Amino acid sequence: MSDGYAGYGEVIRTNNLKHLMCWAHARRKYFEVKDLEPEFVSKVLSHIGVLYSIEKTLNDPKIDHAERGKIRIEKSRPVLAALPELLMNPGKIILPGNEVSEAIGYTLNHWVQLTRFLEDGRLPIDNNLVENSIRPVALGRKNWLFAGSEEGAKRMAIIYSFVATCKLNGINPYEYFYDILPRIPEYPEKNIADLMPTRWKPLKPGGMG
Repeated sequence: MSDGYAGYGEVIRTNNLKHLMCWAHARRKYFEVKDLEPEFVSKVLSHIGVLYSIEKTLNDPKIDHAERGKIRIEKSRPVLAALPELLMNPGKIILPGNEVSEAIGYTLNHWVQLTRFLEDGRLPIDNNLVENSIRPVALGRKNWLFAGSEEGAKRMAIIYSFVATCKLNGINPYEYFYDILPRIPEYPEKNIADLMPTRWKPLKPGGMG
C-alpha cells in the first residue's frame, strides 16, 4: 500500500505485486483545494466521509475479516460506484492544470488501486497506521541524516518494522529483543516464525530476568 508516487511502479512490476492505494492521500488532495470549488469538493468529501464512517463501524474486534469484506461489498461498494460519475461531471468546466482537476485525475487514474480494499477484508482503506508508525523515522532523519550504507538502511528498516509491530501488539520492544536475540542462533529454522512479535512468547514469562 502506498500513495501515488510514480517511483513505486517499478518496484511493483519487478516484484509482481498487487498495488493498493491510500484513501487518506486521495482525500487530502480535496481538502487542499476545497476553497477553489467549495460546492463540488464538499460533495466529494462527503462521499469519502461515508466510506470512513463505514470503516469506523468495522473496527469492532468482534467483526472478523470475512465479515468486514461482506459489509464493504454491501455498503462501501455502492458509495464508490457513485463517485466516478460525480468526479467526471463536476457541474462546471474545470480546466486541465487546475488543482481541482489534478485531484480528480489522481483519483480516477488510480481507481483500481483505490478500490482494491474491497477485494479482501484484511486490507485497510488507508495507510495511516503505517504512516503513524514511521513518523519517528521521518523526524529522526534530521538528526542522523544517513544510514551509513544501503545494507545499513535495509537493516534499519527491518528493525523499525519489528519495533512498530511490537508497539502495535502492546509489547515492550526492548524486552522483546532482549529475549529473542540470544535465542535466534540455536532456534530451529523451521519454527523461526514463532519469534515474530505477533507469535512471541517470552522464554521467561513476565519479562526480563
